Amino acid sequence: MHTLIGSLTTAIVRLSAMSKMRPREMANTTGDFEKPRETATVWVSCPNLGGIVALTLALTVVGQRAAEAQAWCGPHLATYVRAETTIGDAVMCVRFVDRASFAFYMEGLEDGRTFRRLGYAYRPSTGSVRDRELNFTVRWANITGNGEDIEGSATSIEAFGTIGYYDWNENSPPEHLVWIDMRPAVWRRWKPGHGTPMVPSLRPVSQCGPGLRRYTVTDINGASAPGVRCTLAANDHAIAAWVGAGTWGKSGYLHIGTAFFGVLGTRYAASDICRPGLTCSRTTLGEIEIDAESRPYVVVRGAWREHWLPVR
Repeated sequence: MHTLIGSLTTAIVRLSAMSKMRPREMANTTGDFEKPRETATVWVSCPNLGGIVALTLALTVVGQRAAEAQAWCGPHLATYVRAETTIGDAVMCVRFVDRASFAFYMEGLEDGRTFRRLGYAYRPSTGSVRDRELNFTVRWANITGNGEDIEGSATSIEAFGTIGYYDWNENSPPEHLVWIDMRPAVWRRWKPGHGTPMVPSLRPVSQCGPGLRRYTVTDINGASAPGVRCTLAANDHAIAAWVGAGTWGKSGYLHIGTAFFGVLGTRYAASDICRPGLTCSRTTLGEIEIDAESRPYVVVRGAWREHWLPVR
């Protein structure tokens, strides 16, 4: 299976037999739900197998908590839930820039092991209109050093795909994303009233791992602002996406950031992952200015006034 997925050159994704979860009568308060089956057929061009082949994934939705009013990631990010839960429960928080790029943060289980993953997805500049519409190139790296089990990083051609030519944008995200790299899975966008997976609790992020660059944070006047930034380089951008964690005032925070990279300049933004007890805010594109090439530290201005000092 891994050999097949690794040889993908084109992926056109079609989701079929979609089912909605329905809560059953419960004699307890565990939030146990029915577990309908779904299938996703991924049509892939694979010269080693003589052309286009169909890869069908069987999706099993595990028991989830009772319906919730707020998404796992909070109101400022799109929350996606991995539908292929035989791999393991996981959630994904996505900050869409536009139809051409987005940053994502994953957390949960994969084959019984805990993981955190930061990634940046962008449309390829070459290829047919159909391929560029359906597929994204992804640079991703696992966050490690905080109790996570899974390491690794990669740049993957067409690691993410959308399903069909749906009319979506950054304000109305696609209903489904398909992860085609290594462990294929459909990710379903969370909607109000649906449950969310019970992902394992991990320690707050203070380390980044070898696939990311780690910075410590001070405010622009030099005062201590306990925190860390894990940055990801992708598509010729020194900071295409980042995860930030630490304390601000009396509260902790966890956020993801990314940017719009345009011919007239770069506009950065970040959104908090609004977990219980953490801060919950966001900035719009352009409210943060980051000089990613400055030395000896990265200078952040605008809505934030910080220095990021690289840790070797």
